[in-house]
Amino acid sequence: MEREDSKSTPSETVNDNSRNSKRDFLSKIFITFGVVFAYGLLAFEGLFFIIPKKRKTDKIKIYGGRLKQYKLGTVRAFYDLQGNEILIMRNDESGLGESGLRAFSSVCPHLGCRVHWEGDKNEFFCPCHKGIFNSEGVAISGPPADANQSLKKVSVEVDEKSQIVYIEVDKPGRRTG
Repeated sequence: MEREDSKSTPSETVNDNSRNSKRDFLSKIFITFGVVFAYGLLAFEGLFFIIPKKRKTDKIKIYGGRLKQYKLGTVRAFYDLQGNEILIMRNDESGLGESGLRAFSSVCPHLGCRVHWEGDKNEFFCPCHKGIFNSEGVAISGPPADANQSLKKVSVEVDEKSQIVYIEVDKPGRRTG
């Protein structure tokens, strides 16, 4: 019985080693590319998780009463569909159009306290740190003035024909930033 030698020739060994080294090299390149791609994608997604994309909030117009319900020089509190208080004032100052309406959020931009209107002084007052805002919502005294802050304006319009006041607010279920 004859035995075959299982030893390979030197040229076959060189070809096998060459093929293995090419295969190893390509494997390392693909593995490196895959790892770099995966970590890059993870970093990209992580960045958008930390800094989310700002979305435009949906707005709707809600009924705010009739214009004759707003007396000159007074402020009327109104609540939007999310329960946020809006202060609507009627002034006869020029530049406000015929209606003279202005609307502001009642939230002080300094620490989130509620401001209220003081008609005798013609100003909004924040009791938390004695912040004072003028009738245009601009801080004129206290920490909000030091930080150059103003009350958030809310869009308000009057239908000329029916004299109905409409307030533009965020659609329920949406939050702003």
